[in-house]
Amino acid sequence: MRSFYDRVAELLEEGRALVLAHLAEARGPAPQRAGAKLIVHPDGTTEFTVGGGALEMHVVQEALRLFPETPPVLKDYALRDLGMHCGGEVSVFYEAVRGPEMRQFCARVQELLREGGPIVIAHLFSRAGPSSAREARLILSAAGEPDSCCGVGPSPQIVERISAEAAALLPSGKRAALKELADPQGEGRFWAFLEVVERPPRLLIFGAGHVGAKLVKLAAATELFEVEVADEREDLLEPLRPLVDRVHLVGRDFQGNLPLPDERSFVAIVTHSHQVDAVVLRQILDSGRAPAYLGMIGSPKKRDEIFRQLGEEGIARARLSGVHTPIGLPIGGKEPGEIAVSILAEMIKVKNAREEH
Repeated sequence: MRSFYDRVAELLEEGRALVLAHLAEARGPAPQRAGAKLIVHPDGTTEFTVGGGALEMHVVQEALRLFPETPPVLKDYALRDLGMHCGGEVSVFYEAVRGPEMRQFCARVQELLREGGPIVIAHLFSRAGPSSAREARLILSAAGEPDSCCGVGPSPQIVERISAEAAALLPSGKRAALKELADPQGEGRFWAFLEVVERPPRLLIFGAGHVGAKLVKLAAATELFEVEVADEREDLLEPLRPLVDRVHLVGRDFQGNLPLPDERSFVAIVTHSHQVDAVVLRQILDSGRAPAYLGMIGSPKKRDEIFRQLGEEGIARARLSGVHTPIGLPIGGKEPGEIAVSILAEMIKVKNAREEH
């Protein structure tokens, strides 16, 4: 999956000029959560979204007025004034980007995300007007430690304050925060838009057959996960390579070279046989890993028999009770595409519930 900053880096490498619009804050009902982003090109075309509809159309129009270069700016919108019945209010942070300094900044973001993340990016600006001493982008580590800066370096006092805000934001579960802070040098107030940036969760699909292949295609289309697929049959994996971030050719009956999930992973066990499903489930449970979602295809009768076998082998009932099986939301239908939709819908439901808490 290509992240927002991956795409920004690609466009800057091509010499493009862009305006980035960030949904910095949402108060009340809004079409997107704080942290949503939009890339606006000089011709008015866009990538990603801050919610679509009237809000996004207005954001695009505002962004086009900011080309080719403008200081960072924050705009407030009452959605009702835009003809939207949501009734909430949002703040949108705009920044025009181009040039080698921003390319280097994006490259550092990509490097840190490859190392694991998460990170916090702090965008510092003055709402009162241009003030180069406070216009900067700062990367902070998961511990709130400053890593690198783009723009005029902020004072040590400002960095210390922003580091504390970043350290508080990460465990909160929120994706973004907008802070108005006093300048410790006595030069009025400044603003900081902070956003949590991390790699998307992994989706591990065990089985590249009818359901697994459909699930790969659906998940890839949503761009919500880094998709990986594992199977013992190379001929089934090969057509899926262009759609996924990684393929895993495992041993016969999935007995070897099995990729294991971490706590942010989503796992779908949809292999070609009940016995192999049980083998995969046993290996994941034996690993001690606790993925965000662990699901296995099959009927209640299949579930009960596999759980009985695993229980006799010493797998605790509490661990088995966390397995989503029968997998997916109960939407009806037995076609592979219908089953894949139900699986992905359940995963998205779990993912969103985790992000909202």
